[in-house]
Amino acid sequence: MRERRWLLCFLVAMCCTLSTWALPSQDKTVTLNLRNVSVETALDAVKKQTGVNMLYNSQMFKGVPPVSVNAKNERWEVTLKLILNPQGFDYVVKDGIVVIRKMQTEKRENRIRGMVVDANREPIPGASIIVKGTRTGTSTNIEGEFTLDVKNDKVTLEVSFIGMKKQTLQVDATRRKSLEITLVDDVKTLEDVVVTGYNNVRKTSFTGSSTQITGDDLRKVSQTNILGALQSFDPSFRLMTNNQFGSDPNALPEMYIRGRSGIGVKELDRDQLSKSNLENNPNLPTFIMDGFEVSIEKVYDLDPTRIESMTILKDAAATAVYGSRAANGVIVITTVAPKPGEIRVSYNFTGTLELPDLRDYNLANASQKLEIERLAGLFDKGNNNNQSTSQGMNAYYRKYALIQKGIDTDWMSLPLQNAFDHKHSVYIEGGTPNLRYGVDASYNGVNGVMKGSGRDRYSIGFSLDYRVKQLQVKNTVSFGHTKSKESPYGSFSDYTRMQPYETPYEDDGTLKQKMSYSQSPSSRTSNNPLYEATLGNYEWNAYDELVNNLSLNWYLNDYLTVKGQFSITKKYASSEKFYDPLSSKVSVYGESDDAYLAGDLYTERGGSLDWNTNAFLYYTRSFHSKHNINVSVGWEAAASNTDNTNAHYRGFPSGEFNSLNYATEIYKKTDPYRKYDPSY
Repeated sequence: MRERRWLLCFLVAMCCTLSTWALPSQDKTVTLNLRNVSVETALDAVKKQTGVNMLYNSQMFKGVPPVSVNAKNERWEVTLKLILNPQGFDYVVKDGIVVIRKMQTEKRENRIRGMVVDANREPIPGASIIVKGTRTGTSTNIEGEFTLDVKNDKVTLEVSFIGMKKQTLQVDATRRKSLEITLVDDVKTLEDVVVTGYNNVRKTSFTGSSTQITGDDLRKVSQTNILGALQSFDPSFRLMTNNQFGSDPNALPEMYIRGRSGIGVKELDRDQLSKSNLENNPNLPTFIMDGFEVSIEKVYDLDPTRIESMTILKDAAATAVYGSRAANGVIVITTVAPKPGEIRVSYNFTGTLELPDLRDYNLANASQKLEIERLAGLFDKGNNNNQSTSQGMNAYYRKYALIQKGIDTDWMSLPLQNAFDHKHSVYIEGGTPNLRYGVDASYNGVNGVMKGSGRDRYSIGFSLDYRVKQLQVKNTVSFGHTKSKESPYGSFSDYTRMQPYETPYEDDGTLKQKMSYSQSPSSRTSNNPLYEATLGNYEWNAYDELVNNLSLNWYLNDYLTVKGQFSITKKYASSEKFYDPLSSKVSVYGESDDAYLAGDLYTERGGSLDWNTNAFLYYTRSFHSKHNINVSVGWEAAASNTDNTNAHYRGFPSGEFNSLNYATEIYKKTDPYRKYDPSY
């Protein structure tokens, strides 16, 4: 009896000192904000959110000081380390159980504790602390506190935070005294202003909503796509995903800032690259670069290395500055200004590899597709032009025989390729404090994952900045040439419509011209899309743009500034699309009296001349460091002259003779914003 009592007491003691729970998945996250609680309390909070499977001895934590944990959507393994490691504990996972133990003390590292504050002794959360010359570092928590373990007794720490001057200090890690590090504002790198495009306003006096992003932060997210990178900084800015065009390098993205309007959008879907998609898009924001309005093509092809900062304005304050142009928001872009001194040459190369991703396509193979057709009743009498049951069965077994021959074509992989894109840019700058200059040149070659598609952009520019006393005159001249070509393999959707029990090749290995079972959306018998790629079909778009921007700033005194601008833009655009007479996409198809009109050439030629000028007077003053007055009076005028001509030519002898001189007629029923497409 006495032995049973001792056994019972031992089991009760074990239940009091040991705890076990169920181990969750590694993706389970934890959100905690605990201050000065015991280790067991913190572990219990992790258990309530995740059900993590633990085994530990409560006696280990006696005499351990309280802990503070601030974690937001952290994985449970990371949260456990935040709780245990600073107190000298860690854990191992054995047989699905997390066993907590004392940290292995092979060589105890020196621990540095401290706090980072600003000039007003307010804590700075998120400040970076790095051991100079190494990758060892940490960041401050919400209270501005940090803990850093180092191996050496004496180290050099670099403490930094966006908008503040970096501080470097020598630290004796053997001392247990907590550090207090003060950072001061770096006025030269981040002024407390909002860039509106017309003038800079102090944040404290700016009543609107704005988001500011530096060029370095943008390039950390993406070295090639600045519009896509903006989504990471402002949730209100969104690019619309177009699954039809995918990674087509010539499909300019649709975007919005202040919500998406459905009025007029349906018209845009007809032609992704039409002028209406760029000029009449009801969701497109206004882009301002260095005080001048620019087109979306200019921003799309802009070299990211030339960006100093971007500001998103998105409410009534932007409307007060830009009027109706700000109805969809305003994106203000500031480019890098030339710096005085000796001549400096900068070269930048960016290479990216694009791989086609077909994981979202789950199409049936040949056997599955035939079974789906059978279950849908396509071979039953009265369906699909089957006059009798035997006729339907014959149609079924003809397809079945193809499958038995081993035909199971993966059509989607046939027109695709791995694409390598490369961008080169050169910038030369120099001059004196009074006269600064900058010369830039760039090339951007983008290849699509569809074979034969691509977009090439060449640009060159020259900027001059003249300053004397209170007067500043800036002039920038730039020229850009862009040419894009579509894939001769057609649209990717053509391949998704092909039947897997059909092969593009004859028995002798040559390409088939017509497909037996696959049809176009217009119920035409489709050409083999691989055969279409061997024809003379082509489509290209090109435009040249010459821009001159002149601005004048006259600083009358510390409070008054006069600013004037004049911009002129000359643009010439052209495009051609040709369908070979043997193509199944021609407007006149099949055997008919009009068969001699087979073959189509669509041409578009146009140009525009735009100018804009404005003059503003600004008064900005602060009183007692508490009150700010911003007053602006301005005048603006603009004009645009556009000339656009397009035509549709029909009837060509062959794909080689595709000049308009060989056309039989000019088909005059042509909408300048909508070309004929047999898929409509």
